[in-house]
Amino acid sequence: MSDDSELKLPPIQQATLTSTQLDLLVSDITGLTEVLEVRLKGGAEAHSTETAPTFAEGIQSLREGALVGVQVRYRHSGQEWLDTLIRGPEGIRLVRMAALAMRPEAG
Repeated sequence: MSDDSELKLPPIQQATLTSTQLDLLVSDITGLTEVLEVRLKGGAEAHSTETAPTFAEGIQSLREGALVGVQVRYRHSGQEWLDTLIRGPEGIRLVRMAALAMRPEAG
């Protein structure tokens, strides 16, 4: 790829969360942001799906082992963010990045 056509991705932040940190994250996202979309990941063969349950309900299912991951897209202070929470052997891993607006160019 030439420099002009390279896709520039936003920086990614990652952390493994304690139970208390996960509680704080859920509280912050549900109380301080506008949640735009929640997607649930059920297992290795299951595709993520948009769903009606709230972010908090998705996290509860993740904690109970019913889900492998939860993804939430939200707006905070005018910026859209995408958080992916994945259950792993060491706990719940958070991967966060600023959401890119993928809009077709006017032509």
